[in-house]
Amino acid sequence: MQTKFNLALGLSIVLLFSSCSSAPKASTSQISETQAKKWFAQYCSKGPRAENGDIIIRANTKEFKGQYPANLRFEANGGFVLEVTNIVGGTMLRLTSDGQAMETVVPPKPQYSRKNITHYLGLDLPILSELLVGDLPCPNNWKSGGVRVDGNRMQIVTSNWIWNFEKAEDSAGAVPMHLRLESTNRAAGQTIDLQIEDWDTSRQYAKKVSVKSPEGELKWTWRNRN
Repeated sequence: MQTKFNLALGLSIVLLFSSCSSAPKASTSQISETQAKKWFAQYCSKGPRAENGDIIIRANTKEFKGQYPANLRFEANGGFVLEVTNIVGGTMLRLTSDGQAMETVVPPKPQYSRKNITHYLGLDLPILSELLVGDLPCPNNWKSGGVRVDGNRMQIVTSNWIWNFEKAEDSAGAVPMHLRLESTNRAAGQTIDLQIEDWDTSRQYAKKVSVKSPEGELKWTWRNRN
């Protein structure tokens, strides 16, 4: 069983973007189950928080392609507004959430405007919200002993996803350099790769994140954050 687990984790650790100077390096240390729980307690999402700022988004999705500036505003209830604009200020995409569901407005491609959606790029709304605000998304069952460890890697299974975390070096803040979500629905066969390339150790948030799923690729970097 352990051999199968090691093999599955080894195959799941795939780097999607070339590394840069700010990218954390993978830890070479072994992690115990106790250490893993302390790590999750430190880095998992602390709940909704209000954040505002400007980001740069690079996308290859059905809604838009290319690199654009965007404004991101979060409310204390977990709702947010993400507005991507072109160089003349026209809206390319407006993604809004009230904390329960989302709406996309795509003026250049109205056929992709949608209401009352709960997923974007295959990501559940809570996972997407935590990523956008700069938190590390985590399943709740890590608290109840559902963590399996192997070297610098940790795995948690939930009803919808298998979560594979790869820990970075302590000098890089020990955040995950890579998280891979694998659908537990084998018929769907969906996998989503999340890469944290820059972690602000003083303010404890992900400054640069990339997402790759069967529905497209999205990469964003915080420029300023209030």
